[in-house]
Amino acid sequence: MFDIDDQTRKDLELFGDTRHSDSVFSFFDHTRTAGGRERLAEWLRTPTNDLETLQDRRDTIRFFLDHDVRPATKAHQAECIEGYYRLGTPVLRNNPLDALFTHLSAQLKPDDNYYRIQTGIEQLILLLRQLAGVVEGAKGAAMPERLAGQLAAIGALLAEPEIRSLCATGKRLSFARITRFDNLLRKKFRNPVLALLGTVYTLDAAASVAQAAKGTPLCFPEYLPGPAPRVDIEGLTHPLLEHPVENHVRVDGSHNLVLLTGPNMAGKSTFLKALGLAVYLAHAGFPVPARRMQTSLYNGLVTSINLPDNVKKGYSHFYAEVVRVRETAEQIREKRTVFVIFDELFRGTNVKDALESSLLIATAFARIRSSTFFVSTHITQVARELAGQRNVRFGYFDSRLEGGRPVYSYRLHEGVSEERLGLLIVQNEKITEILDSIGEGVGELES
Repeated sequence: MFDIDDQTRKDLELFGDTRHSDSVFSFFDHTRTAGGRERLAEWLRTPTNDLETLQDRRDTIRFFLDHDVRPATKAHQAECIEGYYRLGTPVLRNNPLDALFTHLSAQLKPDDNYYRIQTGIEQLILLLRQLAGVVEGAKGAAMPERLAGQLAAIGALLAEPEIRSLCATGKRLSFARITRFDNLLRKKFRNPVLALLGTVYTLDAAASVAQAAKGTPLCFPEYLPGPAPRVDIEGLTHPLLEHPVENHVRVDGSHNLVLLTGPNMAGKSTFLKALGLAVYLAHAGFPVPARRMQTSLYNGLVTSINLPDNVKKGYSHFYAEVVRVRETAEQIREKRTVFVIFDELFRGTNVKDALESSLLIATAFARIRSSTFFVSTHITQVARELAGQRNVRFGYFDSRLEGGRPVYSYRLHEGVSEERLGLLIVQNEKITEILDSIGEGVGELES
């Protein structure tokens, strides 16, 4: 099991408020059916550390990336079939006289249920024909075992004599065929067809992720064996950035804590979000935003990037940070192997307390070799105090001045940054000039 909490979901921007909001889910959502969209959301909400499940999902998505056999199912088509099977009306009687009577009654007095039966059957016939093309197009291709079983089940259903007769039917259905097919589909083949719809939604979700991966810098993760925590990423980016900068990450048990420094706006927070997202997506079986990724399997992911105050509980920002550290400690104690990301430890208190608290927690983190920690800080003295520990690595994001203004590379470098640009940024915004002019105006009024 791979655990995360609501704060981590929010930090990583996994889900937005609407379908078209800027979120990780919307990035991968190219589904064509409501059921496919629900399946995609389920996958993204339920990461796992079960290797077999991850490899199967990853390889299924990769199959649709490599083979253009996606079923052409449309949202309206699936809705019609689902609505047909949700009908509470009795199955139509399968004899010519009753069939004629029902048909004429529907013509004289329009019957919505009869229309839904007819439309449901027509759309199901179309779906079966589309799936026949998928099965034919996938013949002979290497594929994951579960996907092969799903396509084999579709093929077996299509080979049923009654289903073959159904698929061979012309475009217009006679009243006799509507009655006969309704009897067949809502009695004998009800469960197989409903199972078929579930498979269609799975295929839709997998093909949706594959479509997102086309023409984008995403790769499929490789899962490393053994309990030792390791992550190796080349060309890490954030998928929601328009012009991302690639970075490389490599961490293992010998260097289980990475301390990041650098000036404001240099890219620390974005990098940490991208890293957390890569780890998360790898544990969802999705392609990750990188050129190459190898990772061991973790039992959980904890982030603290956009931690808010909790006004309802009366928490200050500093106390909310303390609570978050405690929650992280409890998660590590329970799960042992956890990937932990903290952006700016204890930013909500004074510099002295922040230094001492950050040093205390970072030192404790570094001793836990079963987990991996990425921690950023503005207090470079923390880095100096930790410099003697062999399992701590240091990285920084740099900047340079051009025309008196900072320019950032957004690239991660080895070492510790001593740059301080906060005052320069404030000065460049001419804030004091605005405030001084207000003060002068007030002085003139008072005089």
